[in-house]
Amino acid sequence: MSGIDASIRRAIKEDRLHPRCKADLDRLSLANSSMPDSDIWLDVRAVELYFQVDRRRVYRLIESGRLPHERVGRKILINKQAASVALASPERKR
Repeated sequence: MSGIDASIRRAIKEDRLHPRCKADLDRLSLANSSMPDSDIWLDVRAVELYFQVDRRRVYRLIESGRLPHERVGRKILINKQAASVALASPERKR
């Protein structure tokens, strides 16, 4: 992607953060439900859409241990309340 300028990279990145299918809309409706945040479990794509963060950031937080999660088979589930706490704190640059 060396020949692509920053504005095009930003547009590509922003397009990924919008719902693309009915499953994405279902994920957002779950995240926006009136249930308490401690009872809502989201997958990585739902966290990406709801909190408008990059998927790589979510995985980095999981790998570093700052984002608690549960694995159900191959799926990673993240508590909405824990995600809001972890994503509110600024991530340190390496």
